[in-house]
Amino acid sequence: MSDDNSMTLFFKNYQRGFTLVESLVAITILMIGVVGPLVIASRGISDGLYAQNQLAANYLAQEAVSTIINRRDHNLGQFPEVLWLDGIDTCFGQSVCAVNGKTGVISTQCNDLTPCNLVYDRVLKLYREAGNNFANRFGPIFTRDISIKKGLLDDNGEPLEIEVAVTISWRNRSVAKDFTLVEHLYRNQATELQP
Repeated sequence: MSDDNSMTLFFKNYQRGFTLVESLVAITILMIGVVGPLVIASRGISDGLYAQNQLAANYLAQEAVSTIINRRDHNLGQFPEVLWLDGIDTCFGQSVCAVNGKTGVISTQCNDLTPCNLVYDRVLKLYREAGNNFANRFGPIFTRDISIKKGLLDDNGEPLEIEVAVTISWRNRSVAKDFTLVEHLYRNQATELQP
């Protein structure tokens, strides 16, 4: 029995709580365990938003190139090969040209019919011009700038090829981002596909 009494006396004399150092070490370990996954989750969300914006920029650039290809193909079906650039040639020598993928309008200035600034409309579920009173806009505003240059010329000085460069710019948080798509279109490219 003396052993039981000596043990009880030992624990009574030496019972104490956690020291301040032990508490700080435990809190530090807990913080590392909680903050680490939060930082990883935050980085994942940020990377996901960047990927979403990059994908949207790619689609907006493809839309502009497709609109110009459609105009070229329409011209080749309707007019002699000399007029294959009808409606597209207004952009030659311009620093920036605009395309409306919905209407097919190609213009040298940005307005309601040919927007340069585009934003996602949650109601219509498409990208459209960004105005001051645009209530349904969501996400960053994209700027689409199109440059069209003449390439190879035939014996008469008419272009056999054009270079279409579409640059999409936006801000990812406070960092400016851009994406450029360059496509070369040829006069005879569409006619070779026809029977």
